[in-house]
Amino acid sequence: MLTARPLQPDAWSAYAQGRRHCAAVFSGRVENTPPDTARARALEWLDQAVRLDAEFAPAYAARASCLWSRFTVGYGAPNDLGPRIRDAALRAIRFDPSSAEAHAFVGAVRRDFDWDWEGADSSFRRALALEPGNASAHTQFGSLMAARGRFDEAVRKGRRGAELDPDSPMSTVFLP
Repeated sequence: MLTARPLQPDAWSAYAQGRRHCAAVFSGRVENTPPDTARARALEWLDQAVRLDAEFAPAYAARASCLWSRFTVGYGAPNDLGPRIRDAALRAIRFDPSSAEAHAFVGAVRRDFDWDWEGADSSFRRALALEPGNASAHTQFGSLMAARGRFDEAVRKGRRGAELDPDSPMSTVFLP
């Protein structure tokens, strides 16, 4: 079990701004700003958070999420984004091994960049054991199931992700 550690208020504030900007892009609520500009702003805020607190695991996990959103819409080269997503997710796990979000993004990297489907399966299962209500982990795991030809499981996972976060485009993108 992790012990509580002091939180830098400025790091938390930067993290919250980064999360807000990245969520706005994911949900399509970016007004008068090109989506990748909003992602870049989100990453700047998250970079600031980890400069202020180098062990702030949630900021690293959010960074992985934001970089992942760039990958899913084709902004950036996969051979650049894959290592950056992996690095952010592994840093989050180093500072907080119980980060379900980080484990889910390690699974996504293993699935889409490494083609390590057994490793991806393990990472998604770990994420869901840590946080059974993590919509992203269900959705990402469903994508793995679809890639492996396990379509009934894929639909179940995708539906569960959509139930948990019905407003997330990511949670509904894989559903028929």
